[in-house]
Amino acid sequence: MRERAISPEDLSRIKRWLAEAVVQSGLDYRNDLMTTEALLSDFRYKAGVPALAVKEIWKNFLGIKEFRRKPLTLYMHFPYCRSRCLYCFMSSQQSRQSQEFRSYAEESGQDEVDFYAPLFEGRFFDLWRVGGGTPSIMDAQDLRAWLEPASRRFSFKKDALRSIEFNPASTDLKKVDLVKSLGFNRISFGVQTLNMDVLRAVNRGYQDEMMVRRSLAWAREVGFPLINTDLIFGLVGESVMSFLDSFRRVAEMRPTSICVYSPPELSQTYLRAIKMGADEYLRYYEALLPELEDKLPRLAKQTGYRVVDFLHGRTWGFVSPEHSMSNDEHWGDASDRGSILGLGWHSRSHIFGRALYTRLAVPFGAAQPQYLCAILTTKEEMCRRIIRQLQRYSRLDYAGFRGMFGRDIREAFALEIGILRAAGMI
Repeated sequence: MRERAISPEDLSRIKRWLAEAVVQSGLDYRNDLMTTEALLSDFRYKAGVPALAVKEIWKNFLGIKEFRRKPLTLYMHFPYCRSRCLYCFMSSQQSRQSQEFRSYAEESGQDEVDFYAPLFEGRFFDLWRVGGGTPSIMDAQDLRAWLEPASRRFSFKKDALRSIEFNPASTDLKKVDLVKSLGFNRISFGVQTLNMDVLRAVNRGYQDEMMVRRSLAWAREVGFPLINTDLIFGLVGESVMSFLDSFRRVAEMRPTSICVYSPPELSQTYLRAIKMGADEYLRYYEALLPELEDKLPRLAKQTGYRVVDFLHGRTWGFVSPEHSMSNDEHWGDASDRGSILGLGWHSRSHIFGRALYTRLAVPFGAAQPQYLCAILTTKEEMCRRIIRQLQRYSRLDYAGFRGMFGRDIREAFALEIGILRAAGMI
């Protein structure tokens, strides 16, 4: 007997119901936010949307009075690395060609900025984030060519966090001094681990502890007020004790903050390298968590750091006691509450309550197909906010929700709550 094909309309209804069920039940699994966002919008992404069409959405959004106080984030993405770490799932490609970097800096740093900057005259960004890829593999001249137009054409609030990611292996004093002169006040070094066996196993054997120490010293020398180091827990071959040893040695270098992450979405390349399936790896990782969550906070306290952020099995944030965390304790919150203008290949943008779109890796041109774009509804924006709240804090901020949307959660989701109650799910 042939199965009846599901119509696009049926699929749309099913995905919406599932997404809203996830929102209301607060399911606790590793990628609930990404999964829900996909359910909400992926089936409606339209390929080949030109920059002129996206610009028009921004223009309409920025003209609405109620959105003028929403936070704005500028994100710039650099899509190249000297080599691919096996665990990485980010959008980047291996290259050591300075001409490629130079061409990209001209297109993404100049052409895109010139196209969008007039829309934002008189508007101040709350955050400026630069990531990749590995921005620091550019030489100082190309790095300036990429970042200087944005620092000149866009305006930032006086206390705005301006953060850039560097790799210790491609850091030098000239580059660190350059980004400080362009207004960056936070530099984040991707250290991952100091265990050389693990680094070699993930195709990152070019990095050593001396590079890390030297990079942090340069950042202090030029006067960076915020110096972060990122570590990754859960790479195969890294025991809890060896990871804690890396944390202790990094803490001795006295960055202002240390962020510990789990591998976010393991690439198939890494799973093949460790000869595990995704479920098998997850069981391996979760078996290590109880010991880590018992010992890591205690070690942090012993080394002079306090916990400011914790998301079970995913993220730990630690800061030094002399650091007030006045502008970066919740540095991701502004992008959660507002809109993101993404520049560069693979960058993801978010126009609050209006659209999500991703830049394609194609030459920039106003009338050329540039983006994958999905139009958002207000209800979907509400869903995204609720999932982030549940995922990060395991509770809902009713007052904050009402402040963002002008409606009570229980009123906005009365139908969905009724369905779930009838089904015995809540």
